[in-house]
Amino acid sequence: ALLRLAELHRDASSGRHLEMLRYQAVETQSESLTLRQLFASKELRKQLVVAIFIQLSMQLSGIDAIFYYSTSVFRSMGVEDPQLASTALGLTNVLMTLVAIALMDKAGRRSLLLFSWSGMCLCYALLTVAHLCSPAEGQTPVWVQNLAIVSMAGVVATFAVGPGCVAWFVIAEIFPTHAKDALLNLGVSLNWIANWIVAFTFPFVQQWLGRYTFVMFMASTGGFGIFTLCCVPETKSRVLQELTREFQRC
Repeated sequence: ALLRLAELHRDASSGRHLEMLRYQAVETQSESLTLRQLFASKELRKQLVVAIFIQLSMQLSGIDAIFYYSTSVFRSMGVEDPQLASTALGLTNVLMTLVAIALMDKAGRRSLLLFSWSGMCLCYALLTVAHLCSPAEGQTPVWVQNLAIVSMAGVVATFAVGPGCVAWFVIAEIFPTHAKDALLNLGVSLNWIANWIVAFTFPFVQQWLGRYTFVMFMASTGGFGIFTLCCVPETKSRVLQELTREFQRC
């Protein structure tokens, strides 16, 4: 098998690929973990923290508030056609998802996540500026309307490039096969719970914070970026054994 791999790859990586195949063969014979066993596993504890963080960060980044309430936000900013602006956000999401698919294996998962959190944080800051410059009464200046549209489109675009596309890949790549069923159940549950929390509470938060509503998401995306920089490994072109050893060293 090693000779065959050497013929296929013609470099020093053949031994690494053989090691990966042996590891996967052992994994397929292991029984799937239950959710309780997943939480009890000391070997997977750090990976579990990262996975929970990624799942929660996707929703707590405020992306659902943008999608669900974009029309009302645009209307409050005095945008002339809030429905058209909201439709533009949906198109932006589709187009940037296609871009993310093309970039994912070139730029790396961690790099895209860092780019996304930085971009979203900046766009939320610009959206806050637009809110602060919007008059309480009278016609909203055109530049303020345009800034609101561009900043919200920027939030959607940068989210689509990172968490919207690569987050599930990162989670799948840091866990062994026998843990993925329990992880999938946990991830979907956390995702929907966080989705509901943001969707339900955003109108109340908007009423409470007013023009400073999006400062909350600016802070959360900034925090997610710091966590990603410190705790999330790059998984592109790396086998599970390497990632496991990296988590053990942390």
